Amino acid sequence: MDTLDIFQGLQFNEAITKKQLHTYYPRVSNFKTSDEIRISIQHQDVYTLPSESFIYIEGKFKHDAAGTGTCELTNNAYAFLFDQIRYEINGVEVDRCTKPGITSSIKGYISYGDNETKFLEMAGWCPNSKTQPTISLNNKFNAYIPLKFFLGFAEDYKKIIINASQELILLRSGNDLNCYHSYVIVTFQTARKDSLTADASKFDHASLTNLKLHLIVTFQTARKDSLTADASKFDHASLTNLKLYLNADSFPHESPD
Repeated sequence: MDTLDIFQGLQFNEAITKKQLHTYYPRVSNFKTSDEIRISIQHQDVYTLPSESFIYIEGKFKHDAAGTGTCELTNNAYAFLFDQIRYEINGVEVDRCTKPGITSSIKGYISYGDNETKFLEMAGWCPNSKTQPTISLNNKFNAYIPLKFFLGFAEDYKKIIINASQELILLRSGNDLNCYHSYVIVTFQTARKDSLTADASKFDHASLTNLKLHLIVTFQTARKDSLTADASKFDHASLTNLKLYLNADSFPHESPD
């Protein structure tokens, strides 16, 4: 009988009884293009849960009275407001997302099902062309974007953080052209020569067994900072072959063509 087992170990109830949402505001009130926005949590006695945290954005669209034509928000429009998002703990950077509009769009297209897509409509994720982010009658908008939508750290780490200062750093984009696209017919035309450019990145890698590696490659043609093209879409580029070289190894080993 348990009543006679006096040497039984102590049992503690560690269940979470309640969660609360607390709002933390940026240090500055100026959110113009290319500005750096810092949101700090300096209270180290607070238990925070990044995996269930949100970025709340509120704003208003201004209409140019002299403008003509119509425009629509791109899918994932609010992510294109930023050029970079970083998360620091005790002054040490733990995660970074560069070009969050592009990276989160790629992730969404290949990994989100119907349930995730429906949930993320509040974040502006509307891959269905018939669905657009909600805008009020007075041209105001708001968005709740889960932190894990941008940062893998918030998606993978499900535990709380205590006894540590935290800071979310958002760098505004140089312009907001990627957030919308218009249907204005451009009358001025000029000759243009397009060239394919590539971004070179440094990859830190190690030889591990039973580890599946995935490389996602996407292309865009004349979509960046364009008034008429949707920056959240990608193009085929008519490639016939593609290889990845890591030291002496190439992937795939045989040409797909």
